[in-house]
Amino acid sequence: MGTALRTVDSIEVTVLVDNVVSVGAPRTHPNVAAPGSWAQGRKTGRLIAAHGFAALVTTQTDGEVHRVLYDTGPSPQVISHNVDVLGIDLSDIEAVVVSHGHWDHMGGLEWVVSQVSRPTTVYIMATAFRRRAVVEESGGRQRLRELDPIPGPDSIEQPSVRLDTREGPVPLAGGTLLASGPVPRVTEYEQGFKGHVAYERGRWVPDERIPDDRFLVGVVRGRGAVVVTGCSHAGIVNILHEVRRLTGAPVYGVVGGLHLVGRGAETRTARTVSDVRSFGPTLVVPCHCSGHAAQRAFERALPDAFVPCGVGLRCSITARD
Repeated sequence: MGTALRTVDSIEVTVLVDNVVSVGAPRTHPNVAAPGSWAQGRKTGRLIAAHGFAALVTTQTDGEVHRVLYDTGPSPQVISHNVDVLGIDLSDIEAVVVSHGHWDHMGGLEWVVSQVSRPTTVYIMATAFRRRAVVEESGGRQRLRELDPIPGPDSIEQPSVRLDTREGPVPLAGGTLLASGPVPRVTEYEQGFKGHVAYERGRWVPDERIPDDRFLVGVVRGRGAVVVTGCSHAGIVNILHEVRRLTGAPVYGVVGGLHLVGRGAETRTARTVSDVRSFGPTLVVPCHCSGHAAQRAFERALPDAFVPCGVGLRCSITARD
């Protein structure tokens, strides 16, 4: 294995915020359950969708249980509502990993840290706190659309909450999970977010690669690596190459946003789907910003692995000896 990451008995990923709500039974897959099947007795029909992403990741191994929140959605209202409906308590999470510095992934962060009742670490790269914008073209003209503000470092740290801005890779959850560092770009077609800029030293500068983009990964014994992504601005294929380098494990599952929308998405999607398929995943759950066209392409290419995402979806991967 490429790092000190421990293999685990199980990994469970529960989607708390997504652009759609998981209604009824998802596509048949042995690793996936709809909210009505596991949150029994809860009024899951009241879950709400919003542009953003958040997932609770739970690992179990050797009698240890670790709970980590990956992203917090766009606002306190969305994540607090959904965890209440699902009957999930976030007070005992031991870490929050922020995928990157965009409002739809960390807008609920201040509420989350206000709920914790144990020492908790928030992992977010320092470059994530920069002001950001998108240069948009319309009618032959360009305009700058500044993205919504995000919580700053001072509003995150609490008496029991520590901020960790190391780039990583950083092991956490008792060494059962790894928050990546900046993802090396090895494909020529995954070049980031076109038109994305950041404010530095009094001016807007190109920031298409979004270097603070990071994923969360764990390895289930006898199965392989389970990867959770926020938007995959680094490119999901680049991410999977980095997963293999860091863990030395085959890719078992991918859950999260793939950002196959926007400029040039059509040309990227076919190559992305083909290259992801070459890793041989058993579970692929495109969420949030993946786009309908990309989801359909994954369903056609990987019919046994593909599952549509939604709030309340639970993915459970257990060890095979």
